[in-house]
Amino acid sequence: MKSHKIIGNFALAAGILLALSSLMHFFSGYPAINEMITRGNAGAEIAHAFRVIWVFSSITMCLTGIWGIFISKGLKAGQKSAWWQGLALGLGMVFFCLAAQFIKFPNYGMMLFGVIGLLLVVPLLIGKRNFQ
Repeated sequence: MKSHKIIGNFALAAGILLALSSLMHFFSGYPAINEMITRGNAGAEIAHAFRVIWVFSSITMCLTGIWGIFISKGLKAGQKSAWWQGLALGLGMVFFCLAAQFIKFPNYGMMLFGVIGLLLVVPLLIGKRNFQ
C-alpha cells in the first residue's frame, strides 16, 4: 500500500536524522565535555565517568537511529511488529524530550528528540488501521 511506503519513509528519515545527530553529538560535544571537566576541576573518577557516558550515549543514539532505518523496511511491508517497534522508538524519544524539558526548560538541544519522535509517531498513529 502507498500509506505503508510513506510511513516507512518517515521512519527512514527519523532513523537517518538520529544517526547523523549522534555524529554531531559526539564530535561537537566531546570536546565541550572535556573543557567543562577541566574548568570544573573534576576528579579523575568523575571525569572518566563523564567521558564514558558521553561515548556510550553517542553510540546508543547511533544504534537507535539504525534501528529506525531497519524497521522502515518492515513498515513499508506493512508488518505489525515493525509498527509496534516504531511506536516504542518514537514514544521513547518524545518522552525523553519531555523529561529533559522538566529538568531544564527550555532545553532546545533535547527538543530534537521530540521532533524526531513525532516524525515517527504521528504517521504511525494516522496509518494505524493499515497495520491491523
